[in-house]
Amino acid sequence: MLSNVVTYASDEMEGFLERRDSNPEDHPQTFLQFALFNFKRSLNVYEKLKNKQETTRSTVKLVETIRERCRGRRSNQWTWKELVDLVKYSEVPIEESLLSLPSAEHNKMALECFKCIMRYMGDFPLKTNQTEIDCLYTILSISYRWSDLRDEVYCQLIKQTTNNKSPNKDSCLKGWRMMMLLTAFFPVSDILKPYFMHHLETVSNDERRNFCENARICLKNLHKTLKCGGRKNVPSLEELIALSNDKIIKQQVYYIAGGTKLIVDTWTTSTVHDIIREICYFLNVRRDLEMEEFGLYCIVEGDPYTLPLQSDEYVLDVMTELTKNNYVFYLLFSRIVWYHPVRLDNHLYIEIIYNQMAPDYMDGLFLLSSGPQLGEQTEEEIARIGALLHCASNFSETPKNQDILYLLPRTLPYLSILSFEQWVSKVCQCWEEVKILTSLEAKAQCLDILQKWPLFGSSFFTVMLMKENLEVIDHVLAINKNGVLLLDIDSHECIWESNFTNLKNQNKKKEKILTLINEEKQSIEIKSEYVMEILSLIQQYIDVQRSSSIVTTMCNFSINS
Repeated sequence: MLSNVVTYASDEMEGFLERRDSNPEDHPQTFLQFALFNFKRSLNVYEKLKNKQETTRSTVKLVETIRERCRGRRSNQWTWKELVDLVKYSEVPIEESLLSLPSAEHNKMALECFKCIMRYMGDFPLKTNQTEIDCLYTILSISYRWSDLRDEVYCQLIKQTTNNKSPNKDSCLKGWRMMMLLTAFFPVSDILKPYFMHHLETVSNDERRNFCENARICLKNLHKTLKCGGRKNVPSLEELIALSNDKIIKQQVYYIAGGTKLIVDTWTTSTVHDIIREICYFLNVRRDLEMEEFGLYCIVEGDPYTLPLQSDEYVLDVMTELTKNNYVFYLLFSRIVWYHPVRLDNHLYIEIIYNQMAPDYMDGLFLLSSGPQLGEQTEEEIARIGALLHCASNFSETPKNQDILYLLPRTLPYLSILSFEQWVSKVCQCWEEVKILTSLEAKAQCLDILQKWPLFGSSFFTVMLMKENLEVIDHVLAINKNGVLLLDIDSHECIWESNFTNLKNQNKKKEKILTLINEEKQSIEIKSEYVMEILSLIQQYIDVQRSSSIVTTMCNFSINS
């Protein structure tokens, strides 16, 4: 068997030499080639054959010299055998690191990693009271602390899963499991990357190989890690045990407005962006621009302030950090930006948006006053919404007076000259028209009416307006697709507004004071505990509008062309 591998190595290098004058990126780069040019032992053996410049031409000359020696004298074939031994399974621990490392301490850690790999794979005795999970944890911890050892660990794993002849039948499987885990956590260097990628692609594309599916997962993990940077925290013991048993998917609970739970498959490499996309597919939201309007919050019990998680954060990293600090938390999916119209073609979508909007409506936050009283059309819509809310709650009887108290916005008495009896009459009249609707149809009609209101979809913040005479007055700051509005807290009249195009802000983080300037150079100074949330939301609207305008411009260009 070894002679066949040696012959293959010679043939492989023959092909490499024939391609030496072409662009190396046009050809696959095997791990055997990487070992020849980067492994410490091969470099030491052939150091005298290399010239001092170490150019590509001199490296090719080195390989040609080795080839000629192997051809010329049979006794020199040990060169290829030794090289092949460097990249195939070893029954005993290595005595020095595979790669050249910067210090003796690094070499010591490399040897410890190799023993941990062997112990985890069942090829070396465990220490007293040591478990396989302990070995896995040690390798992860060392790789976190010593980032320049990651290539070394990857090379060791490739070695121990290549031509594996272990008497332990699960040895190679465990090696691939460890590789699946590490590729989800750590990137590789630019030097090792093409060789490692080619190795994984070779195994994954060959259905005859026992571990082709494992290699596919490694390849997928590595692509994600190179894109997002890899997991930031050593996983929890629970996750390590699950991964060690080949359970790479966690059935994670996510909450939506109204308390509904969704169970979503969450992989080791799942980012916030991945989960948002997954849930959006449940909602029949398929366009990227619409998906950008949703976010994932981590609500921590006892913490009143929260921001949506960053799209490139790993979900299990967030959970690991919070669990480690004994926080009680849950993950909430919700709509954050309201630039695109509400969709009324999906049951779950309607439920989410309805449950998210109903509290703000009942608090009267959507009512915008432009004078001493509400308009007649607004009053008719409020009465109809009241009847729809009653229907949406699955009531079949005409609402009574005490019911109607909870079907009208709380601020209505301050904004309307109609008496309560007049409102009762209006709501009951509308009830006769809507009582035949199902709960879902009633919710959809509520949203259809509300989404035409100027403050629908706004995020509201109670802020303090700073006056020149240092007088502080409570106001409501509303942020929606049209811009930023400052509202009187009682009358809900707009006293200042700005679109996003011309909005300027000055943030004093320590004082939690924010100065906003509109297109007419009118400025307001507000104080709030939610300054960072306000700025984050404004930036999200700006980003969505910018993305939408780019897409619109491209579509118009295509049509005109």
